[in-house]
Amino acid sequence: MTTNQTDASGALPRADFASPDPSSWRERVERELAGADFDRALRTRLRGGLTLEPLYTSRPDYDLGAPGRAPFVRGVRVLGEGGGSGATAEESVEAERVAPWCVLSRASGADPATEGAALRADLAGGASGLWLEFDAEAAWGLEGADDGVVVRRGADLALLLDGVVLEAVGLELDAGAAFAPAAAALLDVSARAGVADGELNVRFGADPLGVLARDGALPGSLEASFDQLAELVRFSAEYLPGCRAIGVDVSAYHRAGADAPLELGVAVATAAAYLRAMEQRGIDPAVTAREIAFAVEVDRELFPEIAKLRALRWLWAHLIESCGIDPVPAPWIRAATSSRILTRRDPWTNVLRASTTTFAAICGGADAIHAACYDDALGQPSELGRRVARNLHHVLAEESGLGRVADPAGGAYLVEQLTADLAAAGWRRAQELDGRLAEWITGGGAASELKEAWAGLAQDVARRKRPITGVSEFPQHGESLPEPARAADPDVSAVPSSPLELNPQVDLAKLREVVNNGADFARIMRALSGDSEPALAPPLVARREAWAFEALRDAADELGADARPVWIATLGPASEHRARVGWIENLYAVGGIPTVAAPLPTDPAELSAAIAERRPALVCVAGSDERYATELEPALARLRAAGATHTAVAGKPGEREAALRAAGAEHFVHLGMDVVAHLRTALEFSGAKLEEVGA
Repeated sequence: MTTNQTDASGALPRADFASPDPSSWRERVERELAGADFDRALRTRLRGGLTLEPLYTSRPDYDLGAPGRAPFVRGVRVLGEGGGSGATAEESVEAERVAPWCVLSRASGADPATEGAALRADLAGGASGLWLEFDAEAAWGLEGADDGVVVRRGADLALLLDGVVLEAVGLELDAGAAFAPAAAALLDVSARAGVADGELNVRFGADPLGVLARDGALPGSLEASFDQLAELVRFSAEYLPGCRAIGVDVSAYHRAGADAPLELGVAVATAAAYLRAMEQRGIDPAVTAREIAFAVEVDRELFPEIAKLRALRWLWAHLIESCGIDPVPAPWIRAATSSRILTRRDPWTNVLRASTTTFAAICGGADAIHAACYDDALGQPSELGRRVARNLHHVLAEESGLGRVADPAGGAYLVEQLTADLAAAGWRRAQELDGRLAEWITGGGAASELKEAWAGLAQDVARRKRPITGVSEFPQHGESLPEPARAADPDVSAVPSSPLELNPQVDLAKLREVVNNGADFARIMRALSGDSEPALAPPLVARREAWAFEALRDAADELGADARPVWIATLGPASEHRARVGWIENLYAVGGIPTVAAPLPTDPAELSAAIAERRPALVCVAGSDERYATELEPALARLRAAGATHTAVAGKPGEREAALRAAGAEHFVHLGMDVVAHLRTALEFSGAKLEEVGA
């Protein structure tokens, strides 16, 4: 730098910049777009009717509050203080954590003893909380195991938690319909370990409405479940200051295809339903409010998911203020990587998905977070998978320093506007469902709406508007999938069905004695339900977005060397069609279909010999648009004359579609097409036997 470039103080000279304004920005952008539609090019439509704008220049006018203060938009934690809820037990656990949020390890194996050892290893490796999900079928006393740990009685839970210092970890319990006996069993296990009730830090996850939607049944009526819930709430409020009895878990709705506004609406409507039900049973709404904890799954769309968590806290505060409760208790939110975005193919890319969702959960202010293992979708996660998932938290906490910042995304106009938009949309859905949530679930409204929602989501996936790296885009050729960890088989035989003499109005203290005496959960649930008829509903169907593409790959793998290839028949020199051919090769690789690219012969005899030699399942003609103008229809006619069974053209047909079909084109491959439908057809041409593949 020369001396004449600075003033006497040594400061660099200031340039005089004109103050930008949205209109001048828009004018410049439209020049750069060169005639392309501004709306289609730069605005992004989100599911649920929301739109992402290309530019945000101001923050919406609403009360942000401060971290740790209602309406909790900026989070429940105050830097330098303890846990979000203010409970002594939670604060004591918070002080021990590597991260300021609870790093959750999820119990995913069926056998309690084997899974207990894995959980202890996770705790030794840096996890600070355990998410205990019980197998629903086992808890009902049925044979077989579905998903989760097989816990049928208190002894199974004791085996699962053997060696865990219960007062030093946060516990998230998901026992489904067995929430009452499971809570009693957990209290019994902790008492046997010498842990006082007041030292526990547990979310018991009692959520009858959520379980009914997810599983399609409760052992008794909803009213009977609400009676059991009331007993748990009373006990927790009086004796368990570090615990929360009620769970509002919208994960089942998310897995079935719900968008963010619906998830938020269901969460608010469910919380309102529990406030009313408990008030009808003599429990002050202010007491009930302090017993509610939320659970959500986090999708891969970073900024909308950050805003979703912030909007959930805002809606919670709005609901509680509407009930006249003051002060508003801080909400507790458990967040987990969305299971619907995980893939079995190229599973290592799940590390990126888990990283994105964990980052979003942290920035959104979740209190407890579970990062998915990269091999979760393959079955039992491996030791490496669990270790990588744990370490994601440590990298984000220690190296990225996210835990040192209050509301990391706050102040960004995009996030603030999305928060406001999602809160407004979620409140509208909550108002639609308020007072009729149970009817919506039992009458099939929930299952019907989510089936329709999933169909729209699946269509976006099939058309690659919602691309899946490693599955619908950039598949890994010849990949070797990791072997899932082998878990010991639990006892899945049917449990005794003899009735249990138990007063349906029994309190939790008495229930602890019953569990201690060895009664299994299934009999306890039946006894607590009394003479009431089971509540039934069409269950929500959990799906994964990658399923349709993975089914195609599975079918291609079964064909193996017998698979007939797609011949990409090129027109003109490689310089004209190289990019188009690369796109086509990637397209068919998504379905596991081999391709061979070679020039299309002009000599009829040579063309017939090439078809006989290659035996292509499909011939896809590829060339430049300019060459198509004169050579495409004659090329299709030659292929038909030479005996090509099925033909396609790379590119949109436009106004020439009728003429090209008349010349022999059956299919057109291009951006925006239904890739799943076309690959299914190509695989059938290749000889694959496929069941229904789609939504």
